[in-house]
Amino acid sequence: HLLPTGRFSGELAVTEVDLLSRHVLEADEHTYSLFHCKMGSSRTTLFLASMDILYNADKLSMEDIVRRQELIGVMSLFNITSQEADYPQEKQSKIDRVVFLARFHEYAKTVFIPAKKSGHVPQSWAEWSRIHSDFRPDIRHLLIDNSGKRKGGE
Repeated sequence: HLLPTGRFSGELAVTEVDLLSRHVLEADEHTYSLFHCKMGSSRTTLFLASMDILYNADKLSMEDIVRRQELIGVMSLFNITSQEADYPQEKQSKIDRVVFLARFHEYAKTVFIPAKKSGHVPQSWAEWSRIHSDFRPDIRHLLIDNSGKRKGGE
């Protein structure tokens, strides 16, 4: 499956998440998945973490999965430090990305993985997200913001 995606804004498009979920449902032990975005870091890491969540949310916390992907990849999805001066919404977008991951972890742990293990088709992310739109986990303790640090360690 090819999942074209733009910059993260709020949540991944529900169609992207539902396509990723369907891919995981249909995959067998011989299926390989390749994730790559324009720069090979933020969206790649986000999709790798999302896929990891779909396989392991019942065994690992969202924090453990994100930290594991940081060790495997190139970046921490918890780092909300702005990098692009021409992208004023960057910090909020990064915060929203962490909220998405926390919400998606809850979905995978309580709906997707149990349904998959029992051989049932799980409720879609689109439907779960709509029904649970008021579920906003507290992620403040996870966020890393180096905006106030001066360059050169001063």
